[in-house]
Amino acid sequence: MKWSYGIVITFAFFVSFILFLVYRTMTQNIDLVAEDYYAQEIAYQDVIDGKNNFNQLNLPLSVKQTPDSLFLSIPGQGEISGKVLFYRPSDKQLDQEIELTGTSLALSKAGFTPGHYVVKTTWKADTTSYFNEQSLYLQ
Repeated sequence: MKWSYGIVITFAFFVSFILFLVYRTMTQNIDLVAEDYYAQEIAYQDVIDGKNNFNQLNLPLSVKQTPDSLFLSIPGQGEISGKVLFYRPSDKQLDQEIELTGTSLALSKAGFTPGHYVVKTTWKADTTSYFNEQSLYLQ
């Protein structure tokens, strides 16, 4: 075999490998953490203030699970309104946001896929806003 054939075969394998890599990278699913990440970054001071307010409460926010349900208990009393985001880092399609209108929330696990979630809770009691974030593994 002549050396020119070897160069052509090597070049063909190299081009095939590069085309395969381009195909694999173009079909990879890349989800952003949030579509409006710039606006969220500008308003991040509200999150910092909410975390500080929550830390001053000295009361825990509890998320408990039974085989069929999830129970969320918010510290505080009075008029509470906010939202709970069950953020799934591995798949944006599995994120769930639920409105919060009281100090407790009971959810069925039927609407959730087992796995790791980050529970981001934002609520307002009277005029003070609070924020808490904790990790949860649903079984």
